[in-house]
Amino acid sequence: MTRMGCKEMAGRHRLALLGGVFSAEDLRKRFSWSRETSRVTLHRWHHRDGLIRPLGGRSEVYFNLLVEPNWHAHFETAVKRAIPQTITIGQSAYSNGWINQPPNARHLAVPSSAQLYGIEGCQFHVRRPDWFQAVAAGHVQTRRLTIPELRPGWALADSLFAKAAYRNGDLRTPRTTDGQAGAHSWVPDPDELYADDCTTDDVRDFTDAVEHLKAYYGFPTLLVNAFQLNMRLAYAAAHSFILGAVYGEHSPAPAL
Repeated sequence: MTRMGCKEMAGRHRLALLGGVFSAEDLRKRFSWSRETSRVTLHRWHHRDGLIRPLGGRSEVYFNLLVEPNWHAHFETAVKRAIPQTITIGQSAYSNGWINQPPNARHLAVPSSAQLYGIEGCQFHVRRPDWFQAVAAGHVQTRRLTIPELRPGWALADSLFAKAAYRNGDLRTPRTTDGQAGAHSWVPDPDELYADDCTTDDVRDFTDAVEHLKAYYGFPTLLVNAFQLNMRLAYAAAHSFILGAVYGEHSPAPAL
């Protein structure tokens, strides 16, 4: 076997020792390599051998195609490695059948201190620490090794408030893959909400979310009751008040 062939086999062996998702730091620590050695090796695995796929931007997180060719299955794990505190805010209403139009991207809430990257298909929404406190604990669904996700009622409530805040300039405009400003465009109109299968617990969850989030977004006087536990009416009332008050009187939270 040629010397080059031995090096290639050694490289594949090392790559096989890494998980389906790994970082440049994992590589350096595992094999006690310098940054330059790691950089050259990663470049070769990616551009010459096609054995890895970068998550995106300067995240230095990679999909290990040698170990797991189906990199899509580990997408959330990779994003969580790059931005550990992220929370999905715009997917659960669709995945639970409350709306039939899929979001135009993965809408992810991130702390204001987080380093953001150009990750394909993701749109990042910057939030202050008190937002994460407002949606903490029992108000997020957590699955092992994946990104926590707002429940459908919370996702809808947050989307209404956020759309108003973006229009008013109270929140920093979300960022898209190429780092440009993006639109928060997935908020459904009341007649687009599929609420026939919503339970009384779903309605209460939505109104609880409105109650918890209204102070953060600067709507302290907003009152939305359960309207005899009718989801469509509760959502329509919140939609009318929040988006109708965009140019009216409210007390905006400090802008980021």
